[in-house]
Amino acid sequence: MKRGSTIYQLDVAGHHSRIRLRQRDIERTHRPIFDRIASTPGISTKRSIVLIAGPPGSGKSTLANLWVNLGRDRHPLVPLQTLPMDGFHFPNRILETRDTMRDGISVPLSLVKGAPESFDLERLIASVKLLREGAELRWPYYDRRVHEPLEEAISVIDRGAVLLEGNYLMLDGEGWRELSRFADLRIFVECSERRSRRDVVRRAVRGGKSPKEAAQHFDFSDRHNYSMVMGQRLPSDIVLRRIGNRVRQRKSED
Repeated sequence: MKRGSTIYQLDVAGHHSRIRLRQRDIERTHRPIFDRIASTPGISTKRSIVLIAGPPGSGKSTLANLWVNLGRDRHPLVPLQTLPMDGFHFPNRILETRDTMRDGISVPLSLVKGAPESFDLERLIASVKLLREGAELRWPYYDRRVHEPLEEAISVIDRGAVLLEGNYLMLDGEGWRELSRFADLRIFVECSERRSRRDVVRRAVRGGKSPKEAAQHFDFSDRHNYSMVMGQRLPSDIVLRRIGNRVRQRKSED
């Protein structure tokens, strides 16, 4: 271990990874964020909802899991849990039988899997509303081994902070913009298109695609998603910029 740094073992969407953080970055960037999460009024008796949005490959899942790990040490009496949006993908049987428009051409939804229209938005909104109301519920999970959502896979904590992460949670688009009103804190993670492409392709290869297939899918679908998320977003409370393997906080948006 390098002097002044700590290694964290994370489980991100079923993939185990190691991340090394400098103590200075923990103190300057990460601890203020989960201190703010932990200071939400009433968090000891009810749920707080934190939205973590950003383009594909920006590191949202990694950050959410990292903050849960850091929070166990710093705020052990405040439960924290990550909830991925990906479990609300339509099943493949639906994606293969429905069409959407892309570049003026009608294509099966399966070809743009990961785009906003490939998610069951109505069900997602209803589930986030139940989160806000404190209802007992279980959350779906996207299994990247079988590439299908698994229903009721996650038992949701009844108090503490749930870190809901996904590309479109702060999208300024029809239906999607409703999600922001349920949140106590909104965090947006930026990254360059080059970083997005590299990480999305790498993740797809881990999931079984060839490098060529993964690159083609990004160029046909995810590049469009990247531009949409970066350019059509609602205001957030915290804006982070991913630079290499680090993130830096910049001024909040109006």
